[in-house]
Amino acid sequence: MNPELVANAVGSSEGVELVPSQPAMIEFVGRWQVRGFPITSLKRYTLKRNPGYHVGIHTPPDALFLEYPASRLTLVGWRLGLLAEQLRLGRVARVRVVPPRYTPRVRGPQAAAMWIRDFQFSRI
Repeated sequence: MNPELVANAVGSSEGVELVPSQPAMIEFVGRWQVRGFPITSLKRYTLKRNPGYHVGIHTPPDALFLEYPASRLTLVGWRLGLLAEQLRLGRVARVRVVPPRYTPRVRGPQAAAMWIRDFQFSRI
């Protein structure tokens, strides 16, 4: 984690903290866990449709798979293509799970920004 860089973050999009220069670590903050990985260890990322997505139900349509040498993170949310772009630029310092409030009443709070509903960690 880079406390100084994260504290001085220049941009934020509903749970994603960006910094102007490449941080040493990316921190993933979930509801029950926090994981940190060296940004240079990211082998690849893949953006796909969430396998659990069903049209008309309030489930996230996007899944972003991040592969590290010994582990894999799966993020699900909305507009994760924006996050993939920032990963490519090396500006992501922290990713937080931000479940949309009042999901049953709101058709898509995530329409204007990226939202990460959840992430799962697994060892390879």
